Amino acid sequence: MREFKERNRERGAITILAVGGAIALLGMAGLAIDVGYAVLTRVQLQNIADAGASSGSRELGRVYAELGPTRDYRYYTLTEADRARILANINEFTTQNEAAGNAISITGDDVIYGTYDNASGQVTPTMTGPEAVIVKARRDETANGSVSTLLSHVLGVDTFQISASSASAGVSAASWIPGGTADIPVAISKAWFSQHDSPCGADSAIRFYPTGSTLGCAGWHTFNESPASAAKLKHILNGLTAGTYQTPPISVGSTIFNFNGGTIESNFDELQKLYNKKKDAQGNWRVLIPVYDMADCSNPNGPLKIIGVAHARIWSVKDAPSKQIDANVECKVIEFGSGDGNAGNYGTVVSKPRTIQ
Repeated sequence: MREFKERNRERGAITILAVGGAIALLGMAGLAIDVGYAVLTRVQLQNIADAGASSGSRELGRVYAELGPTRDYRYYTLTEADRARILANINEFTTQNEAAGNAISITGDDVIYGTYDNASGQVTPTMTGPEAVIVKARRDETANGSVSTLLSHVLGVDTFQISASSASAGVSAASWIPGGTADIPVAISKAWFSQHDSPCGADSAIRFYPTGSTLGCAGWHTFNESPASAAKLKHILNGLTAGTYQTPPISVGSTIFNFNGGTIESNFDELQKLYNKKKDAQGNWRVLIPVYDMADCSNPNGPLKIIGVAHARIWSVKDAPSKQIDANVECKVIEFGSGDGNAGNYGTVVSKPRTIQ
């Protein structure tokens, strides 16, 4: 009888150990499954956060574009209405996507605005003139609900709290000028920007004629028509005035324009006619202008690569007592188009965002 009882006890102990082991194995297996599910959820949140940052950055560009060409967005502080508008645009995209079966909404506290340093990739939070947007997407107790575990509750783990922050998405240097947009055959040397605290310092004055000096740090070209000549330049100016000449598209880093040495005196009348047609009631003609790769301000001659995009406001074209074209380079201008993190920033950026971190 004693032997029978002892055997029953042993069987009972073995059964308890077996059940405990099975529970432990089930818990570990469940934890492995749930961890995999959590990793997948985090990937989903990461994609949502990146998409949100991209759409938020694009909307930030629209806010700046609506300030108008004379407003420098570096000194503009985002209003509560601006932030609400950007957040609404972010959520328009994020709520169309799910993480662990739930559509994800973003709160205002999960959006960071800031300026970024190209060299370090660091973002400094600010509401004044931000150029970058970071979005955090999460599923936790305060936003979108924690993720329930599938099997890990055996080990006492009922929920996971998961989040992911986007890379910084920001406005970027313009890298493309569509055909028919750059409607004056002049370009600025990159040397002008080097001398004016690139992309632009306090002194933005530039002279498009006469050229070949520190102030006249620019050159005249015939776009991609080769070889450059005064006759070709006259044809282009007349065609621009009549609306019969289509300027070619400009791709930063690959487009080559042909420069004619800066001599336009024989075409000055044609240029003045073009200015008179294009200027507004205040005498301003705002133009998109390419930047060419040259280390000084001497008159450019022959083929040169275009390395950037700038904006300028031509405010005077006069021929007495001497022929002269005066302008100002405009900085921190927002365009809609293509941007490239590798393009030089010469004061004109686009609202199409790029990932900068």
